[in-house]
Amino acid sequence: MLNRRQFVKIAGAGVLGLGLVGCGNNAAQEAPNIEAAETSSTTEAATTAPEPTERKVAFVCSTDLTDHNTDLELGCAVEDAANELGWSTDYQYGLGSDEVEKTILGYIADGYGLICVPEYLGYIVEDVAPDNPNTVFCVFEGSAEGQNIMSISTDRTQVGQLGGSLAGLLTKTGFVEIVGQSHSLPSFQERADAFCDAARKVNPSIDTASYLDYAGKNENAVSQGANGILNAGYDVLFCDNPCVTCGAALALDSYDDCFAIGSIEDCGQYYGAKIACSVVIDYKGMVEQAMKSVEAGKYGNEVIEGNLANGFIKIGSFSSSVDASVQEKYLSIVDQIKAGTFM
Repeated sequence: MLNRRQFVKIAGAGVLGLGLVGCGNNAAQEAPNIEAAETSSTTEAATTAPEPTERKVAFVCSTDLTDHNTDLELGCAVEDAANELGWSTDYQYGLGSDEVEKTILGYIADGYGLICVPEYLGYIVEDVAPDNPNTVFCVFEGSAEGQNIMSISTDRTQVGQLGGSLAGLLTKTGFVEIVGQSHSLPSFQERADAFCDAARKVNPSIDTASYLDYAGKNENAVSQGANGILNAGYDVLFCDNPCVTCGAALALDSYDDCFAIGSIEDCGQYYGAKIACSVVIDYKGMVEQAMKSVEAGKYGNEVIEGNLANGFIKIGSFSSSVDASVQEKYLSIVDQIKAGTFM
């Protein structure tokens, strides 16, 4: 089975409707038939769509999954969870705003019981869901509400505090930064605020704890941006998604005593000592819980939250750059964050 990094390197510009290569073991599913949906309104789809009799899940997003971004991790989580529970799965990516709703309606017409989208497409789900009560929708890191809508959401304060506290322990220059892909998303802003607060609490001598929204959409562009940050004196970066982690890792090769903290996946398996540790998010486990809710007929206005207590958030492996004393201090802070006594 290919891992995430291998998928990114060989996938290129993928073909819509193929399974997420390298995320699971099942063969790719056929693309949904969206021709009927293209000429139908949302109301018509609700009238003609059959009740989902098969366990089928789809993932829809607007980004290109070849840059190792968060959507790739979410799509892989959907397919891995589907394989685990015996569901069939499909996905479509790189869609324009005018294509997303048509694609979703196509999946509805094909009887998909669960359709998953990222946070930034939650508004479309809110428009489509009321007229299609036989389909359940799941929004990652979203706040969409409805009788057939559920959300998968991490404890963003915990994620930010986990990254910020380790950054505070590691920095020597007093300049640390959380680097993300879009500060316009509420989830990123919450993580960023928690990161800054936690870094300063652990290390009051920190001069600047801030966040950066990079403009690039691939690893090389992120690497260029990271070079600028590191040249400005920042020595610890908390990377808000895997694409940022990869770009930062490329830049860090040219700097001594500068480190990054990864997120979502355990980045230590892909990079060297420059990635000090990772804040790991088990989206697969949360998707499995969502699927089980659908199977049980219990869903709607439900939030499946990942946190340290339920294990959907955890700490990844430390690299050799983090000495034992820092690890001990950090794990003590992690326990405080888990107990809610840190801040």
